[in-house]
Amino acid sequence: MSAKSRLFLLLVVSLIGTLFALIPATEAESSFEIETITHQYSEIENHINISVNNSAEKEITYSLSIDIFNEELQNNLILETPSKMFAINSIDEQQINFTFTIPHSGKYTFNLTLLSNSEGQLSTYYIEKSYLFYQLKEVDLQNIVKDYYPDENDLTKWQYNDFDKKIEIIYLENPYNTAIVLGPFNTEKRENNILEFESTFLKSDTANFTISYTLEFDSQLLYRTEWTEIYSLSKDTKEIISINLTKSSEVYIMLSAADTVGNQTNYWDITKINYKFITIKHDLKITSEKHYFYDIEQEPEIFITLENIGIFDQQLGNISIIVELYYQNEYIDSYSKSLTLQSNESQIIDFRFLTINNPGNYYCKIRTIILNENIFLSDLITFISFSTVNLGSFELNFTDNSNNLAITSESNSINLLLESNDIDNLIFNNTNETIHLLEQYYLIKIYDVDKTLLIETKTNGAYGHIISSIIMDEYKFSAVAEENIIETIEGIMAPTILFEKQEDYYATIIIDNKGFHKEEYILSYLFASTFVYSVEGPEKLTINAGEKAFIPLKIVPHNKIPREGGSQLNIEINNQDETRIITYILNYKNTEITILEHTCDRQALLISQSISCNTVITNVGYASKDLNIKIGAINNLQEQIIEDIDIGKLNNGELWTFRTTYMPQEEGKYKIFINVKDDSGIITSYEMNEEINVIQIQNEIEEPIISFQMPKVKLTSTLLTFSILGLGYQFKRSENFKYLTFKFFIPLYSRLQKDTLADEPTRQSLLQHIYSTPGSNFKQLKEKFALHNGTLAHHINILENHNMIMSHRSGRQRLFFPFGGNSRIMTRNSLITNKTQKEIVEIIKTKPGITQSMISQQLAVSRQKINYHVNSLAAKSYLKVEKQGRITRLYPTHFT
Repeated sequence: MSAKSRLFLLLVVSLIGTLFALIPATEAESSFEIETITHQYSEIENHINISVNNSAEKEITYSLSIDIFNEELQNNLILETPSKMFAINSIDEQQINFTFTIPHSGKYTFNLTLLSNSEGQLSTYYIEKSYLFYQLKEVDLQNIVKDYYPDENDLTKWQYNDFDKKIEIIYLENPYNTAIVLGPFNTEKRENNILEFESTFLKSDTANFTISYTLEFDSQLLYRTEWTEIYSLSKDTKEIISINLTKSSEVYIMLSAADTVGNQTNYWDITKINYKFITIKHDLKITSEKHYFYDIEQEPEIFITLENIGIFDQQLGNISIIVELYYQNEYIDSYSKSLTLQSNESQIIDFRFLTINNPGNYYCKIRTIILNENIFLSDLITFISFSTVNLGSFELNFTDNSNNLAITSESNSINLLLESNDIDNLIFNNTNETIHLLEQYYLIKIYDVDKTLLIETKTNGAYGHIISSIIMDEYKFSAVAEENIIETIEGIMAPTILFEKQEDYYATIIIDNKGFHKEEYILSYLFASTFVYSVEGPEKLTINAGEKAFIPLKIVPHNKIPREGGSQLNIEINNQDETRIITYILNYKNTEITILEHTCDRQALLISQSISCNTVITNVGYASKDLNIKIGAINNLQEQIIEDIDIGKLNNGELWTFRTTYMPQEEGKYKIFINVKDDSGIITSYEMNEEINVIQIQNEIEEPIISFQMPKVKLTSTLLTFSILGLGYQFKRSENFKYLTFKFFIPLYSRLQKDTLADEPTRQSLLQHIYSTPGSNFKQLKEKFALHNGTLAHHINILENHNMIMSHRSGRQRLFFPFGGNSRIMTRNSLITNKTQKEIVEIIKTKPGITQSMISQQLAVSRQKINYHVNSLAAKSYLKVEKQGRITRLYPTHFT
């Protein structure tokens, strides 16, 4: 029949029913009832048989209509023939049959309406009856066998009989105790799960046949499995055994047989297992956090996760979520939402509560419905704590070793949200009030907390747990310094500010509003104006509830240290009759004048020559007072002031450089000293470690004439020739050999050319040149003064013998220096005669740690050439080569 035909027939039946309803009904002359329904399984053609009885003494015409309503899907089945018309003779009965197919397992309501027409008199009769229709699944007996439990002889007496297609137990003539495990039976997304065993058996009085189940089975842990017995077979047991399965994901069944005697006539055969169930069409998995904490500046909300674990999609309007909000145990408001949710889909729904304004504890009753409460209903509870601080959650498990719980807090009032089945045995050491919220949930209000809330019990055991503990102080704040707190010399624990420079200093204080309202705070600054010039900061400020304010303070010190010691800065913060004080300790760093550098351009000089010295001083403390600098020289314990300078004050880090020129008038050894003082006296002083040697040019002393006679040496002509040539070669290439040769032959030379007073100007010129240019070599002096080798050696020998100069060997060269200078340093530096090597040494002294590559770039010389000179300098210990990873760095030696 087409959809149009079915619709037309329904309209006709409805019209007839309406007409019959308008006619008054007579006394009952007919009755009808449902005789049979062929089966109660879905997806298989079915038949319902209704018997109609005519008790009147005449023929009556009837109209019988059927309506099948799906309770879960909330719709009617469309039947091909929903109504039938027929006549029944007097005192007769007729069977009416309707064919239908249930598409899905579940609960269905059958509505039958019988209309009778007896000579124009219409009567209406109704029947309404509900049935559960199952989805049927026949179990494969061979594949459902999971495992066996052998008897004490390690024999299993269960088997699957492949010929008869049945599970059976055999060989029962002797005592036995054995079992077989069937499963798993998957009950996920199913309810009303039933196993029907079609079996035949015979058991003696001593035999015991049982059926058990478990939700956890592991063949590796066979004998550790715990089984729950659910059925025991007796002599009058029906051939069909019906077992209800627990709603779970997997269920295992054990068939157990045991007998202490044994009887070969006993048997137990399982010929068929039917698994019938109702598929869950509408099912949701609903979760939410049990507790939410929100700061009072936040907007409280809860989040509900819904997962559609049913097989049907849920259209908009099917799912209703109703949330009822309560404050303590007082109803506030309700909220609702609806959503579309496909099968196996999940969504997160949030509810925001604009009506939560006051701090405290709230809870929500969450009810979720699909279509109506009979189809799906879920109730859930969640809690909301609204405050500034959550002290946390705690377990209330008390033992002999720990028979109390201590919660530390600076708050005066605390709310505890507590879940317990034994609230009366909990003891609180503070004034408290208990409010029963619902079920096993309680709100405990604690007052007058003195730093520690103590919870005890009358007896040990588990008393539930504290879901949340929040502070409930309406007005509360804290104030601290951001700077670290240290212990001062006076034993005060406070942050310290040390004035090192004459500049503005800054500090930061933090005010934390721990109350529930926006508050205004008054700030006062107490300090000694004789110790600091000023302290600047806000006098008023407003802070929102639950927020912190970082307040900068500007502290201006005086331009000079006012006095020794420290002073306090106190900041008072006032709000709602509460006062907090933050203390800073203020100090000035003592003035500390340091002489960074004092160098002179020479260590030895002649009378009438001058020495130039550089002096650098600095202040590493607070700004000084007006300073006076005296620079002088000491000779034979006699002081002579060279410079007397007033420089005013010196700030922290400021440098002052002096250049002093001094011309000694007397021969001797001098030391330069420096004194720095202010109006309180000498602050610091300095004296040179090295002495400056001042000499006077002496008159020439006539040297004695010493005769010299060459020894007689017998040499062959060849040897003599080579000896003379070798001496000539050495004489030509080595200044040392020249100098020593002429020095050795000076008496002979003196006899050839007698010294006169006219030679003194030559020696004086040599002496002045060596003092002004230390490190001059023999060749340089010879060329500068146009002297012969013998003449130059003669004059230098006289100056060296009279301790006016000194000489040192440098390779093939002989270098000359003023007598009494730091000859070691001068000699080493003078030994470096190569220009490039001198430049390399100067660069390394200026920039220790420099690399060869950087020197190559700076001098525009190839890296190979730089490497050659560096190796040469390193071999002579003029510099150190250190490898740091892959980088080689160069450093000067301490005497370079």
